[in-house]
Amino acid sequence: MRMFIAIDFPREVKHRIRELQSLLRTDANAGRWKYIDNFHLTLKFLGEVDTGKMSDICGILHSICRDTAKFKLNVTHLDTFPGNGCLRVLYLALMEKQTG
Repeated sequence: MRMFIAIDFPREVKHRIRELQSLLRTDANAGRWKYIDNFHLTLKFLGEVDTGKMSDICGILHSICRDTAKFKLNVTHLDTFPGNGCLRVLYLALMEKQTG
């Protein structure tokens, strides 16, 4: 199974991303647009992982996350990964929100 480690966004954030996606879509000639439930922040792509290891991976991640402080992110800009003469991927660049 293909696995990755990601952070899910709150529903309100997903709706705002979908609004931006709708604006961009009006100027696009073509493209595959992601569904709102697939919006997330990928931290690490793990690739193909044996399903028997999923439980161990989830357990390790839960123990790491339990001791991790909450944080907030800001969108800094919209950017792209280029393809063969076209835009391959649009993404939102994020930065940790500084407090104080």
